[in-house]
Amino acid sequence: MRDGVPLKSLMAAVDLALHSPDIFPQPVMIAAIRAMEGLTPLPRMFMRTVIQALKAAPRLRTDIAQLLER
Repeated sequence: MRDGVPLKSLMAAVDLALHSPDIFPQPVMIAAIRAMEGLTPLPRMFMRTVIQALKAAPRLRTDIAQLLER
């Protein structure tokens, strides 16, 4: 549970957002991942979100690979 929200609900919300390109387009997706990457500590669902983003938008592979190399 995170801030009173069950983890499964958080995962479902992230999945819905990532698979709604008209609401959450790729530039917004990579900006959100970059913002999360700068947090200390990394958010609990960071890697899961990155993996789900890559599944939803494979063209982000280069951007995410560069981000993770840091």
